[in-house]
Amino acid sequence: MNNFKTINMKIKNLAFPLLFSAAVLVLVAGCKKGEQVPEINPPGASGIVTDVDGNVYKTIQIGTQIWMAENLQTTRLNDGSLIPLVADQSAWNQLTSPGHCFYNNDASYKIPYGAYYNGYAVKTGILAPEGWHVPTVDDWYILFDYLGGSSIAGGKLKEAGTSHWQSPNEKATNESGFTALPGGWRENHSFVYFGSAAMWWSSISQGENELPQLYYGHGGAYMILANSLEKGHPVRCLKNSDAVITDIDGNQYKTTIIGTQTWMAENLRTTKYRNGTPVQKVSDSTEWGSLTTGPAYCVYNTSTDSITYGVLYNWRAASDAICPEGWHLPSDEEWATLAAFLGATSVGGGKLKETGTAHWQSPNTGASNETDFTALPGGYRSQNSSIRDIGKLGAFWSSTQNTASFAWIRYMEYNTGSLERGSNLKGDGLSIRCVKD
Repeated sequence: MNNFKTINMKIKNLAFPLLFSAAVLVLVAGCKKGEQVPEINPPGASGIVTDVDGNVYKTIQIGTQIWMAENLQTTRLNDGSLIPLVADQSAWNQLTSPGHCFYNNDASYKIPYGAYYNGYAVKTGILAPEGWHVPTVDDWYILFDYLGGSSIAGGKLKEAGTSHWQSPNEKATNESGFTALPGGWRENHSFVYFGSAAMWWSSISQGENELPQLYYGHGGAYMILANSLEKGHPVRCLKNSDAVITDIDGNQYKTTIIGTQTWMAENLRTTKYRNGTPVQKVSDSTEWGSLTTGPAYCVYNTSTDSITYGVLYNWRAASDAICPEGWHLPSDEEWATLAAFLGATSVGGGKLKETGTAHWQSPNTGASNETDFTALPGGYRSQNSSIRDIGKLGAFWSSTQNTASFAWIRYMEYNTGSLERGSNLKGDGLSIRCVKD
């Protein structure tokens, strides 16, 4: 097929935790300078990890996750590149590249509070030690849910007592062993909330102004909507799962083995090539349609949709080292290998599609997801239109050209269990699933 027919539909509102505005109660700081974190010996103790500077951190297993039990202290990215120490407030505010500092510009606070990093350091994707990552928003919610939900998780994460936390440090038990400390953060004018609040970066995947952060106060653990890469926050790192890969933006993806191949089990959502070069973001439909040579990607109307469905890429972006290191855009032949393993074309799509109607429109015919591929209906963007068919269609690029203007794709729809082969204009926006080298 040369292009998808237009189908009118209503975009579903997906369930996603509410992001609150960054309005936090300010309390007077009441912590001691340079105090050591009390020794922890929780039931889930996991060991230690060492960063590129040689700093050693305790680690803790909480549920299925392994977290650092201390804030990150490194002054270098894991490739050895220095993260400049920036004390002057004016210079800090003007940074458009990675920077770090310590509370009150006093290095004696490094232990136990760690360093404070700006968003540009987080966006490198290589701030955490090798084999670890800055947690995603979803990672934080997995932690909260395991501890019983956002309303009580904070108390289970906070260090108990008032050695570091200001009194009364309500409901703090530290039964998780996470040992959260109230380092506050750096605003564009000063250091704030020291002794009364803890807030860490989450990995930054979409947009320059939507930076999800965490705030711990009282007994709860809540997501706060941040809007500035210039702020300075501590970082807690999370160990990579053996079944998870991380892209250059720090986004994590589940994977699944199907036959002899290993596939991503989520749609790609990086905004950069694997070498760190940004891909052009194009929102305007006219501008998208006028692109005849350049690579580009586009995002959905909400950041929630982009987290769920990934982003849509034209073929010129998709075919040029967009997948993480060790992974690649599948060729038409590799898609054919997958299709052959699944059996008849009429049932292949059903074996790949996520079950139910949380994302796929009813009736989601034939969906069993027995492969754990979890195909989602991210729709597509034609060369001359806005995004359409979200909820009805999942369409994925291959690296193989059909003609000078078209490339081969695979797609599945809500009303059939089949996995179909098609050919689309290279200027269209489709989803990407990467396959392991």
